[in-house]
Amino acid sequence: MQAPTSAQAQHPTRTHRPRWSFDILTGLALPVGQFANMEQHNPVSGHVQSGSNIELGSTYHLSHRWGITILAGSQYNGSDRATKAIPLTGPTTPDPALAALYAGHHWKMTRLLAGGVYTLPLNKKETLALLGRALAGIQKTETGNYSYLFPPSPDGITEFFYRPGQHLPWTFSYQADAGFQWKPYRRWALLVYSGYNGCQPSYNLDVGKLLAPSAAGGNSDVRKLYFPTGSLLFRAGIEIGL
Repeated sequence: MQAPTSAQAQHPTRTHRPRWSFDILTGLALPVGQFANMEQHNPVSGHVQSGSNIELGSTYHLSHRWGITILAGSQYNGSDRATKAIPLTGPTTPDPALAALYAGHHWKMTRLLAGGVYTLPLNKKETLALLGRALAGIQKTETGNYSYLFPPSPDGITEFFYRPGQHLPWTFSYQADAGFQWKPYRRWALLVYSGYNGCQPSYNLDVGKLLAPSAAGGNSDVRKLYFPTGSLLFRAGIEIGL
């Protein structure tokens, strides 16, 4: 009979860890900072509401403590629009073409992230563990409808230009998570994660064309508009090892 190795002698009850694991997580996405309160900024998008988040992840385990994670995720948040500034074509009826810009709309974020994960076992069998991970990658953002505000004129009138939601280009995104793992079976585990995702997508708006859309050249005034999407994420799900 082969004698046990020193590692087996030190950890006789250690749970076998598969080299690969796959997980699915879903939960709550809470906008924070400027993302939660876009009506006080330019562009103006109204209050962004609590939303949902889903993530699919794959981890390659380098050891019992360290791993490399690849993650694909989607996030959805509703937003409202202030109605006090809706221009009217009649005493009480807004233009139907414009009214669609003031209805509730969703922000949609798609992410591809990768990074490292650290596992800290809490018992000898390693069925309970704390998790920490740091991820970075790219995010594709679809904004809700928004308004661009010009500074008040000398007579105190503020001019609004209502714009449809924008499909913004892929932008750098980062995420930090802390979590808990419970493994009731050899290859199955329950996961709970909380963390923060940050991203600041932007695009260039030609303000000159807003003021004079029919002007032929010589009227460009391009301004970069930022649509930050900072969010607190709370998720739970399952993991399977292969």
